[in-house]
Amino acid sequence: MKKVSRVQAGGFYVFEAHNCARNHLIEQKSEVEQFLRFVNGYLKDYMQILEYRISPTCWRLVVRIKSKSTVLKTYQLLQLRKGKSARFDEVWQIISERIRLFRSHFTKWVDKNRGREGNASKGVYKRFAFDSLEEAQQYIDEIRNYEMKPSQPNIKYQAKSEYFDRDGEIAKQKFLLTSAHYQTGKRLLEDGGLKCLKILNYINEMMENWINQTKKLHEYNAGKWMFV
Repeated sequence: MKKVSRVQAGGFYVFEAHNCARNHLIEQKSEVEQFLRFVNGYLKDYMQILEYRISPTCWRLVVRIKSKSTVLKTYQLLQLRKGKSARFDEVWQIISERIRLFRSHFTKWVDKNRGREGNASKGVYKRFAFDSLEEAQQYIDEIRNYEMKPSQPNIKYQAKSEYFDRDGEIAKQKFLLTSAHYQTGKRLLEDGGLKCLKILNYINEMMENWINQTKKLHEYNAGKWMFV
């Protein structure tokens, strides 16, 4: 995957962010459900969320950004309802702001819920684009099958083991930690899922076109891609 700096309308991306607190950002079922509510509330009008994964040390979203007109109109109407002027006029600015608000407000909710001070989020979120269909298929397969187990290298900030089972997942919460159950129809979307999660066979039918389109969106000129 290639790291990108500014996401584009219609682009197909991976978003991810890591925690930096000793306690995991999510430690119990209510927090998992609240995480999904915040993702849905802050992001669904701006993108399709195709896959998600929550792990002990980070979260990942596979998304496709909606059209420029949709993103701009949605943002402008939101600002109008708040009685505020629109601060941004670029898609990448709006998406970055929505991600920032989602992370900030969720972290504050968790801290208040536990009576904790501080911020469990680490730095800015990362954005990636896929190089090929095969790479994307492998990545999504890993998300759906619990193969990704990122670790916090600094012992000081590792999540407490008491919250997790021996596989490194939140104990008894696996049904909410990945989009796999929703994408394969094992659970109802309304049962703890994301309203913006799009259930379809996009991997074989559309993903390669999305990858190629995203590369074109980031092209400066022939042979040079605006990936960083």
